[in-house]
Amino acid sequence: MIFNKAYNLENRRDFLNYLRVKLFGDNLVQNIKPIQIDRKTIFFEESSCFELGKITLDKEISIFEIKQKSKHDPRITLTRDAFKIMESKWIQNALFVFYSEDSSSWRLSLLTLKKTWWEVQSSNPKRYSFLLWEGEKTKTPERYLNHSIKDFADLVSRFDVEVVRKEFFDDYVTLYIRLYKAITEDADFITLLNYQKIEVVSFTKNLLGKIVFLYFIQKKWWLWVPRGGKYGEDGDKNFMRSLWNDFSTWEKSILEKHGYFYNDYLEWLFFAGLNKDNSDNDDYNEYFNQKVPYLNGWLFKEDYASWRENISKISNDIFANDKKDGILDIFDLYNFTIDEDDLYDSEIAIDPEMLGRIFEKMISISPENIDDIVSIYEKKNKIEINKELNKKFWAFYTPREIVHYMTKESIIAYLLNNLKGKKEENEEKIRILFDLKEKFLVTKSEITEEVFDKIANIIEEIDVLLKKVKILDPAIGSGAFPMGILHEISSIRYYIYEVFYETFRINTDEFKDSHGKISMYKIKRNIIGNNIYGVDISAGAIDIARLRFWLSLVVDEEIPEPLPNFEFKFVCANTLIPLAEESNQKNLEFEWAKELKVETLRKYMLSYYNAQWIKEKENWKNRIENFLWIGKNIALDLYKTKSERTKQLETYEPFNSNHSAEFFDPSLMMGNSKFDIAIGNPPYIKEYDNKNAFDWIRDHEYYMGKMDIWYFFSCYTLDLLKEGWVQSFIAQNNWITS
Repeated sequence: MIFNKAYNLENRRDFLNYLRVKLFGDNLVQNIKPIQIDRKTIFFEESSCFELGKITLDKEISIFEIKQKSKHDPRITLTRDAFKIMESKWIQNALFVFYSEDSSSWRLSLLTLKKTWWEVQSSNPKRYSFLLWEGEKTKTPERYLNHSIKDFADLVSRFDVEVVRKEFFDDYVTLYIRLYKAITEDADFITLLNYQKIEVVSFTKNLLGKIVFLYFIQKKWWLWVPRGGKYGEDGDKNFMRSLWNDFSTWEKSILEKHGYFYNDYLEWLFFAGLNKDNSDNDDYNEYFNQKVPYLNGWLFKEDYASWRENISKISNDIFANDKKDGILDIFDLYNFTIDEDDLYDSEIAIDPEMLGRIFEKMISISPENIDDIVSIYEKKNKIEINKELNKKFWAFYTPREIVHYMTKESIIAYLLNNLKGKKEENEEKIRILFDLKEKFLVTKSEITEEVFDKIANIIEEIDVLLKKVKILDPAIGSGAFPMGILHEISSIRYYIYEVFYETFRINTDEFKDSHGKISMYKIKRNIIGNNIYGVDISAGAIDIARLRFWLSLVVDEEIPEPLPNFEFKFVCANTLIPLAEESNQKNLEFEWAKELKVETLRKYMLSYYNAQWIKEKENWKNRIENFLWIGKNIALDLYKTKSERTKQLETYEPFNSNHSAEFFDPSLMMGNSKFDIAIGNPPYIKEYDNKNAFDWIRDHEYYMGKMDIWYFFSCYTLDLLKEGWVQSFIAQNNWITS
């Protein structure tokens, strides 16, 4: 099998022979020759590029071999260079092998490029890749690239990442159900969780989320780094399996072990490792005798205070076993990649964007339906849970293309509403800018002087507007739309800084990395802190959204640093119930609606968002709690008895991730009273289908009878939008006609 070997010139013949025997037969004609590159490429040279032959099906496919300069060459830039070869030779479809001398890993990629002779620019370029090496998992390529290919559509289907997504989703939810059952079998542990008011369905989601998060982190070479070693170089790419092996050999712990992987290893890794600031000791963790990076944030905080004293007896078999169907066993079968998919470049592996889709469907699993889901699983053993959730619990994700369209058009509409000058001329310039950005991300295409001069006068204004835009998703779910917004704004700002700011000589130092290059990580962190907000009534949804955003930041980090705090970015609350006003609130000296107080709270929250170290974080947490405490107790002092407002305020616990507030007030919860854009996919619940769902909202000012919950979201978010607002929601088609 060629997939578990390094690629080099010595086994080129084996590779071509495999393609002929297994996949293409006599349709492959071998013809090895160097290729001439007519355009400048960044990470490979003409002397190391070869055409290996052609495949003739119903379409012609060229085969190219590219030797990179280094294993560290960025994937997206390599893709751009490969497209340049195809464009220069008017090739629409090609298989590429990308390899380097300093790595045993290589990529087998299918690239498609629709282009006709009259088109100036390429359109709809796509790249789908398998990452292969002697240490990588080969289950997926062995399954899809081991039998004859009949036509081009068949070839494309073998590189279809959606097939892998579906398979992984079924495995993930099956593992979730089995983990939930394993946890509930530990009666003492369930008693502890109940006493701590920790809901078991959410706890199980969080635990599995932590584990899968570490499968991404280990790809950064950040884990199992020896004392004195370097992150990104000396870590273990198979850390989770090494951790299990270490547990199995009973060696390194300095404390007494009890024989349970979760109790003896995972809890210590989460709560006393990844959530503990050991920077004064070079991140050295005595328990594991390794460096463990401090990642901060909610994800690895202590689930319960007594975790050291309690013995959690979750069965080891759920993590790994002789049948090879434990969590680690199944996850080990898949390739995980920290390179996020975009609309042009997909890796046949589990990436953060794919995980976001899975999490979006996981939200539908709740305490109310978990028994039904377990029952379905027990009847069918391993089920196609994807179909069951769609059919029984209405769990659907929004296709990426829809998210991309809505986020892009919302930002363009916002810019048009706020740019100076004529709207028609501005729209033409904005769309040129966005098109240039898309082509730049794929092919690194350069801008002509004529086009530069045409759009240059709006660039600085666009950057200012994007820096101050406020965007709310009122039903965030797994965070698909805010993630789309993050990608859209970060990519356009990255493009502006890369292409325009050298001309304008504007200072971009705050967005540069240690090498003086524009850092996508710093741009993303700035955007999340200043521009994006989300709210959902489900604590599980908020947990998942936060995890998704942490992953998005980790993707672009060079070395580990503490992640930001999201308590005031993604809020667990009932979006549709506003905070009640007191009857004589206008006479109160301290009034939440006053912009001065909102501005103070906003500054506190932004400082808390950026707080990296534990003492700094606790300091800002205490200041915010004191600030909120004053607001809560004015009504108590003034009215003796609890008003409706006071009762609502008492339900607000911003630092309790398992609790949902019974109202939503963006000034109080986010330090932001109004927004420029509201975007998302609010739930559809019709009154004639589910009358009970409306029992708590019939007194709402927007209630009219025969309603859909969707209408409340539409009306209420309009109240939260500034002048020149943009609202972009997915709606049922009857909204137009009713």
